[in-house]
Amino acid sequence: MAQGEKPDNISSRLDRVKILRMVREREFQDMRRLLERVFSERDERVATLNKVIEDGTYHVKGEEVAKKMIKGCIDEFCIGCLSEGKDE
Repeated sequence: MAQGEKPDNISSRLDRVKILRMVREREFQDMRRLLERVFSERDERVATLNKVIEDGTYHVKGEEVAKKMIKGCIDEFCIGCLSEGKDE
């Protein structure tokens, strides 16, 4: 016990530490459940896509591919412009 510190002060500090630890543990558990759900949904989506690709029933419109490619190029260009301005 520190000099001049009351026993009640120590127990209230310990209580706060325990509460903080419980809150962080709960947040960790919530995050873990969320990540498990995200990965599970992703695995299901990948399995579904693999099946339709193997079955030969997966069809993509060329126009949609072109739109996404152009959007990706524009996004990369814009990010490059933004990062160039940071160095100045």
